[in-house]
Amino acid sequence: MFLEAPCTPASGPAEWVKILLSALAGMIAGTASGIMLEPMKFWIQRRYASKRAEKGILSELANIYEFFCVGTEGKSEGILQISFEKDMSDTFQYYYTNHREACYQIKWKSGIRPIYSFYNTARSKVIQKEITSKQGSKMIQDGFSWCFRTGLLPQAEILGRVEVYLKDQKRRDAAIVRSTTRPNCDNPDSESPHS
Repeated sequence: MFLEAPCTPASGPAEWVKILLSALAGMIAGTASGIMLEPMKFWIQRRYASKRAEKGILSELANIYEFFCVGTEGKSEGILQISFEKDMSDTFQYYYTNHREACYQIKWKSGIRPIYSFYNTARSKVIQKEITSKQGSKMIQDGFSWCFRTGLLPQAEILGRVEVYLKDQKRRDAAIVRSTTRPNCDNPDSESPHS
């Protein structure tokens, strides 16, 4: 035997229609927003990856420029040779191999491949002893000059990063000098730097 529950206004047929309509509206809104927002999500992820790639690659280019183009006359042939043997294009290789679509979204993409081509050509010629490391540095310097002159690379941004590297290096060198030079503790008559 089944007992019938009395039909109250809250559980009447009109309430079931409201529930079904709200569920249907939620399903339609969820599906529509998913369809519209999914490409936007992909675009945002790709944009973020390209910004991260651009930042990393420009930092790497600034590092290459700083080492091979700034103050090379003060660097010995041996130091430069060791630097050519160490590949300094890891960041570019990573992004170009694993996130190529991010590389194609970089604003300066037309200058990135040529400068790495200059770098890799100079590097292979130095390693194979076809040219000296000073000549290899000059080749890289000429590559940067060409890319800057033609507007393929952002000269101001790369040189700004180089300037920051150089300031940080001077600060680190000064800290090392301060930490290795101590007052004469053997002579009690010597003045303390704090007196």
